[in-house]
Amino acid sequence: MPASEYGASYRFYIFVSSIYGLLFLLITRVRLRYLDYTTNHEIEILRQVAPERLNARLNEIYGPVNADRQDMINRGYLKD
Repeated sequence: MPASEYGASYRFYIFVSSIYGLLFLLITRVRLRYLDYTTNHEIEILRQVAPERLNARLNEIYGPVNADRQDMINRGYLKD
């Protein structure tokens, strides 16, 4: 068979492989919102190395969320 008959299938293979490669890079190399565990690692390290600074860091990270939840409870949107 001439090489021109295989050209379309090779191009399709290269195209599909490129898409899979880009998806692989996106999933493994880019920090996605729910796959970024740097904060969890930081909390674990602080728990082991500097437990006295752990509560301050947890309050810094989760303080606004907890304050918002408490505000919604105080307004009657959520039950405690």
